[in-house]
Amino acid sequence: MKEKLGIDIYSELFLDVNDDQDKTNELIFTQNFILDFIQNNNFKELRNKKYDYRFINYGDTELVFVIKTEEGKYYTMLINQPSTKKELVKDEYYNLSKLSKTNNFVIKPLYYFEKDDKSLYITPYVYQARCIASSSKGFGAYVPEPVYHFREFDEEERKIINKVMVANIVKLYNEKESLGLSDIKFGGGDFILEKEYDNESKTIDNTLKRMKLIAARSQIKISFEDYLNLLRKELVMRTYYSNKKYRDKNVLLNLKSRAPMTKEEVEEGIALGLKIR
Repeated sequence: MKEKLGIDIYSELFLDVNDDQDKTNELIFTQNFILDFIQNNNFKELRNKKYDYRFINYGDTELVFVIKTEEGKYYTMLINQPSTKKELVKDEYYNLSKLSKTNNFVIKPLYYFEKDDKSLYITPYVYQARCIASSSKGFGAYVPEPVYHFREFDEEERKIINKVMVANIVKLYNEKESLGLSDIKFGGGDFILEKEYDNESKTIDNTLKRMKLIAARSQIKISFEDYLNLLRKELVMRTYYSNKKYRDKNVLLNLKSRAPMTKEEVEEGIALGLKIR
């Protein structure tokens, strides 16, 4: 039976294109880029080895694939969407590389590859991870098995998840360089939970242990106090937009969220973040 890792089909439906791009052509371009990577990459874990790959998910920035080697090792391969400039993926690769050096909850990228207008990076794969997201009803997670579906959190679970997400973002603030993570999708898959989370008691400690950050699009230069105030302002807002050109440019941190957090969740998350820094 095929492993349940995410969305089971790969089609033009999951491509985000600009007005001057054709989805059918872009599907072919992406496939050709993957073949270029297979033939020309210097990633030592894949060099001279047989492996399969499959599409599992997508976002506004990247298409997400899983690579599985003959030995049973897994890796995630993230490729820029046709509408996304390859430089943004390169920036994310470097942001994650830097942040993961001092924060073990940040996924560490392993390899970067580019050709023409396409780019990708490779990371470890967290097996059957739950992607934290939001719907119009509230926060939940996309679960890949037994079929790919969205599971809404109950009230207590949501409070803990949201507090830990906020705490982790506070922990990432770089006081030496006055840099904070920006363009964060709290409700759009930037945070994941390890599969084991489902079978453990829902506590702050267990959630901190099982939560990972898998995206880091950009950072902003800002004082710590102003950064915390931005979190307080933006996380209690619904900031969802259906098309990139409708994005509110005044929203810096809480990107494309379908559901607001509560003031209590934000304040308790900040307090937890200050504690674990």
